[in-house]
Amino acid sequence: MNGQQQKGGLPKESQVAGGFGFVTVEDRQKWEQARQLQRRPESAAKAFVKGFMSGMTEYGSKLNDARLRAEQQKAVEEEHEATLKKTTRRTVKDAETEVETVDIEQRDIREQLDPGFEF
Repeated sequence: MNGQQQKGGLPKESQVAGGFGFVTVEDRQKWEQARQLQRRPESAAKAFVKGFMSGMTEYGSKLNDARLRAEQQKAVEEEHEATLKKTTRRTVKDAETEVETVDIEQRDIREQLDPGFEF
């Protein structure tokens, strides 16, 4: 008689469960042990390259953010300076020159931002 079968020729519970796709705790343990044996430790060079690339990606991201903030700040400053400047109009009539200086009224053209979510 086959050692894998019980008396009467019927398969064991584990064989029936395996036939229907059930996974037992022992199966999971065997698979985990096999995975641990297949894993190789990461080499120092590979770990260095991964760390270096991660750092460079983060650095590039921060650099791009800083450039965007600088451009936005520059645009805001230029817009602010344009509202503060005085406008000078020159009108030439016949032979005499009239110089007219006009102050531009200071105005706040910024739009109110939504407060958004508070954390």
